[in-house]
Amino acid sequence: MKRVARSLELRQGRLDEAASLLDQALAAEPSSPRVLYARASIRALQGKTDQAVADLRAAISGEPLLRHQAANDPDYERIRNEAAFIDVIEPSHAGA
Repeated sequence: MKRVARSLELRQGRLDEAASLLDQALAAEPSSPRVLYARASIRALQGKTDQAVADLRAAISGEPLLRHQAANDPDYERIRNEAAFIDVIEPSHAGA
């Protein structure tokens, strides 16, 4: 059990580090769809749905094909059934 807990701590630490690096990249290039997409995937892995969706929405706004990538990306599995994520992947006509 301790081994599993330690593995989860290490993974979360790596996700936090990755998010920090992506924050730095966005400071240099704030509207980069690819960097926004990468940060969205990290936030999804962390279970930060609102932040992930906001980044994903901005990424797709800059590069619409990312919508299809996100629909099949396993990084989004943790938030895949959240209404906000579904709305980004399958926007209603009102939200399109």
